[in-house]
Amino acid sequence: MATGPIETHLHRSFNWENGAPGPREGQRGRSARCGNGLFAQCVRLRSEINLRRAFEESCLYNLQSKGVLYLLESAIRPGMSSTALLGFNQYTLEHMMPKKWRNKWGALDDEAATRRDRKLLTLGNLAIITHSLNASIRDADWTTKKQGKGYKDGLALCAAGLATMADALEKESWNEGDIADRAEWLADKALEVWR
Repeated sequence: MATGPIETHLHRSFNWENGAPGPREGQRGRSARCGNGLFAQCVRLRSEINLRRAFEESCLYNLQSKGVLYLLESAIRPGMSSTALLGFNQYTLEHMMPKKWRNKWGALDDEAATRRDRKLLTLGNLAIITHSLNASIRDADWTTKKQGKGYKDGLALCAAGLATMADALEKESWNEGDIADRAEWLADKALEVWR
């Protein structure tokens, strides 16, 4: 269960108890299959599974998503980083594949479009970036988002100092598979930090 402010925020944001059904519950809510000193290991495993599922599938409010990404960024960025992490309110939430993807990201059939619409609201597709950068790349295609347009720089230059963006900035394209891969990477980082 959550023990500190970061864990409490994640716990409340992801609503662990309402995740996928777990093993049959025994006395005091403990799993009937987790006896003989294995209870802590079972709880840890269920929490890890729930955390991974939350990073991949949960659609949080923008402020919650921004909070999770900001906390993770502050925890994983190198201590000797040449860029300073700005204050929380200096960042805004960026959908790397925009909510209005239909304008510049190609047509899909209805079923694939529905899956994409859901995926683009998950943490794997979201990033914290400055307000001015967000305004300059809003709804652009992936190449423009990365490189910028005209005299305005893109993610490759302006977000390169963010540890949570490192893997995404190496991608030549951005799609649902990349979103799932990044969600898994973010979950791995969260597990390293919050174990």
